[in-house]
Amino acid sequence: MKLNEILYFEYIKRSRKAAIILEDCRYECECTFENLVEELQPYDFAVNHRGCLVNLRHIEKIQGFHIYLDNGKELSLAQKRSSDFREEMNKFLQKTQRRE
Repeated sequence: MKLNEILYFEYIKRSRKAAIILEDCRYECECTFENLVEELQPYDFAVNHRGCLVNLRHIEKIQGFHIYLDNGKELSLAQKRSSDFREEMNKFLQKTQRRE
């Protein structure tokens, strides 16, 4: 699987695993959420709320405290993380505009 195909990661606390969510399927892997965040941050992933790491490439829009993905899925945005997340999104958009 390619990083671009991953929509988001969701931490499953009770089993200490992470669910890898793609457009049409879901996988689980054993890893710590902190390690995922650290390893994937350089690849345009950001934490939108506790236990969820979203791929910035798949965000269509952010409205209030809701994130809408390009596949129609809606994720919540924690109020506490809102400003940091929006800053990460802005950096990502600036970076991608420079490439075009």
